[in-house]
Amino acid sequence: MTDTEPAPEGDRKWQVLDADRLAGASMRQARPGDRIELLGKQGSQPLRKYLSARRVDEPLRTFWPVYAREDGLVLWVPGYGPGKTAAVTEHTTRASKIEFIGLLPDEILEEGENEPGMQFV
Repeated sequence: MTDTEPAPEGDRKWQVLDADRLAGASMRQARPGDRIELLGKQGSQPLRKYLSARRVDEPLRTFWPVYAREDGLVLWVPGYGPGKTAAVTEHTTRASKIEFIGLLPDEILEEGENEPGMQFV
């Protein structure tokens, strides 16, 4: 597999993006006012609405990791895919593989139940 191929089915924690469109971006938690430009659609959508449409429970939306610019433009949502802004296209000349290391919010309880010494009450 090359770094320009999409993540395999079921692998939610890495994405290949257009390297020339990543300036000023970092991995962080979702913030109020974040927006994502949807692939194949015009305009943008609030991140909270995007996550809601993907059935992310409301309490988890605040903690969801995103790869985003400081201006609030989300380039990738781990677990759900890239925004239009940084998606690899036929015009991409350089690509970068971005990986989220850790548990996504919807995995925490599931994984935590199996960790020795951890209890949820």
